[in-house]
Amino acid sequence: MSSLKEAQAGIQPYPLAGTVNPAVGLASSPSRSIEIGGNAPRDGFLQVDRFGSPDIRADIRALPFKHLDRIYASHVLEHLPDADIVMAMKSCCRALRQDGVFEA
Repeated sequence: MSSLKEAQAGIQPYPLAGTVNPAVGLASSPSRSIEIGGNAPRDGFLQVDRFGSPDIRADIRALPFKHLDRIYASHVLEHLPDADIVMAMKSCCRALRQDGVFEA
């Protein structure tokens, strides 16, 4: 990635903002959908979590993505402190494309 603008244009994480599992080829991945905090992988979704061994290690309060089609975050928001809910929702809105879908 040669610039932050290029990083923002795709699903690749911003430099220093997330850790990518080397087994996941994001550059060639057709998936534009992420699942946050899931225990079992959903078909067509990259797994994102702060813990464990997700495809991408990131926090819902500071997602390192742009132009996603879909974010699935079932049973995630209730685990955040009340003061962080708005920050998490803003982060999801920034990560989604204009007509993207957030499902919780």
